[in-house]
Amino acid sequence: MLLQFSNSWNNYYGQINQNIIVIIPSDAKCVLSVGCGAGATEEELVKRGRHKSCELQI
Repeated sequence: MLLQFSNSWNNYYGQINQNIIVIIPSDAKCVLSVGCGAGATEEELVKRGRHKSCELQI
């Protein structure tokens, strides 16, 4: 049961959210993410040239 929960959590929170990616301006240098899950979206933003990503998990 725990493994099943872990997989479903990772499938939802471990994915890159393209809806967020497209609304961040391409020249943004810093992103504050509140409720970031596993941080996959933030990691993708850093890869795309955002120099800082600050995450606050709630």
